[in-house]
Amino acid sequence: MAQRRGDRVIAVRFVNGVGQKVWNSKADCCRALGITMKKLDRCLELEEPVWIGGQRWYLDMRLEPEVKKKE
Repeated sequence: MAQRRGDRVIAVRFVNGVGQKVWNSKADCCRALGITMKKLDRCLELEEPVWIGGQRWYLDMRLEPEVKKKE
């Protein structure tokens, strides 16, 4: 049985845009960063950086390619 997962969240490092972290759901991201869902939504909407290991990272939703249905 497949597990239903939420939207993927990606973090890109502020300096040079090098490096990234990916979480499989918004809940996983909140747990890893120790923030609330409300704070996460605000960071995604307003493009506010978060601090991870003393560095600024920007969060964004990872776009998944659409799967074409066979007719």
